[in-house]
Amino acid sequence: MPFFFLNINDEENRDLDSCSFERREDGAYITYTPPGGADPVVKKLGSNIQGKVISSNAGNTVNSTLNRSFTFTCSEAGFYLIIASIGGRTSSARGTISIKGVTPKVICNYTTNSATAIFSTSYAAYFEVKHETTITVSAYSDNGNWEADCGAATSVYMFQFT
Repeated sequence: MPFFFLNINDEENRDLDSCSFERREDGAYITYTPPGGADPVVKKLGSNIQGKVISSNAGNTVNSTLNRSFTFTCSEAGFYLIIASIGGRTSSARGTISIKGVTPKVICNYTTNSATAIFSTSYAAYFEVKHETTITVSAYSDNGNWEADCGAATSVYMFQFT
């Protein structure tokens, strides 16, 4: 992974899409100012990220297509993170995670297949929502070439930053 250095003394880097950077005596800070005049949020860079798991769901299937959807209504505005996975034992299967209700910024979305007919899909994304936004996370795995002892499973976690 390449190393990225942000020069906060550079005029172009001090104000990025409603975010500004500032160096203080005790460290570096980022300030996000929401549109519409809401109060700015200031976080010290390198400080602990705080939040809570607000939703945890799982589903599985045996010898058939996995197709599960989980819906959650966010009771608070703010930033959220979704971590999801699909895995199974079947040749040529793939997993797909999709999100409706928000436009996520995808961190990773990757599927691996092995010669032993095991596949794994990993997905992570974050997004900002308004109060009472409804989000649907869907996990799908095609049926590939199912054997007698094959199946697929999914886990979906939603984390709210506080």
